[in-house]
Amino acid sequence: MPGIVISMLPWLMFPPLLDWTDQNVFKAALVALVVSLCLSGRRLLQGYAADWTVVGSMALIATLSLSSAQDVVRAHWPLIMPFGLTCMCWTSIALRRPFTIPYAKAETPSDHWDSPIFLQINMWISAIWGTCFGLALVASLLAAAFHPLWPIFLIAKYLLILSAMVLSRLFPDFYIARLEAKADA
Repeated sequence: MPGIVISMLPWLMFPPLLDWTDQNVFKAALVALVVSLCLSGRRLLQGYAADWTVVGSMALIATLSLSSAQDVVRAHWPLIMPFGLTCMCWTSIALRRPFTIPYAKAETPSDHWDSPIFLQINMWISAIWGTCFGLALVASLLAAAFHPLWPIFLIAKYLLILSAMVLSRLFPDFYIARLEAKADA
């Protein structure tokens, strides 16, 4: 699911952008928003939920930085993206329209798209991402509460995204093998 990772690059690069812009949240969010639009333009037109969530979050951060104190937004921006992504994931699952389906369709032959197994795998993968985003939100809350330890929580968030990527790649084969083993039993 490299498309999902590309969608999240602006979020992952936001801390270095803050340093690059001398802690100017508006400028950093604007650069991240432009990068997001450039990287995700086609997927935005196709309605990919993760891309829209990232773009919306960056636009929200930029807008809040204009209307609020920069210090407040700088302290709380890490909560916006994982909150939005967590909500997007679990809402897509509740609606039985997992956000991962467009990404999976880009890598799966079309004769599998209508399969209940294809939907079930995407429900599970979306749940994996939702769990990782939820844990990233918890890490962001902990980083805000225990500010001297923020680098540890930042690394934890990156590891969570990496975990979701790896599990997204491994899970379909595991799930299909499990179904085949059940059928053989």
